[in-house]
Amino acid sequence: MGNRAAVLGKNNSDGIVDKKMLTSAEKKMLMAEWPRLIKHNPDMFRTVWIRAFERSTAIKVIFGIKGDEKVENDPIFVRLTLAVQAFFHRLLVTEKLNDDTMILLCKQLGARHALFQSRGFQAMFWDIFMVCMNDMIDETLSNYMTGSQRVLMLYVWQRFVHLVVDHMRIGYMTRRRSTFAPVNNTNKSLLTIGTEHMSL
Repeated sequence: MGNRAAVLGKNNSDGIVDKKMLTSAEKKMLMAEWPRLIKHNPDMFRTVWIRAFERSTAIKVIFGIKGDEKVENDPIFVRLTLAVQAFFHRLLVTEKLNDDTMILLCKQLGARHALFQSRGFQAMFWDIFMVCMNDMIDETLSNYMTGSQRVLMLYVWQRFVHLVVDHMRIGYMTRRRSTFAPVNNTNKSLLTIGTEHMSL
């Protein structure tokens, strides 16, 4: 697949987006905008994953979807999109972007991905997701927001998505380094593991 830089698109925020935790003002912006974002693009997460799969068929394989198989009506794909949207909903609505809870949940979810190294999982897949997510947010905001307001809102969303991915990566790398990591246990599906803490 090449190195990390090869997968990053126009919204690559490495070195641009501040990695400090969100401010109170930024949290209020995100929580207020979340329902509007989903209202204007209810299929946002579906489109994000379709684009991610287009960038890397290896991601499809991890979820048990054949590389040449169309995913739109695949039940695994449907569950994946719903699970990821539920995770973001929990962070934004249920947990109200509480710093400690967000870090914990993201690290836990990232750590669980260590179980799937044997299926070919690579942490750089999250970079693909992050680029597709940021592009989709940009396109959605452009449909109903303009000027400096859109630029600021996009920046805050990029900060949030970047923080989610960064803490998932930390959890994943910590689990990989742990001598107690059950990296050969693939009895549970990735979707089940990813949604154990996603109750709304």
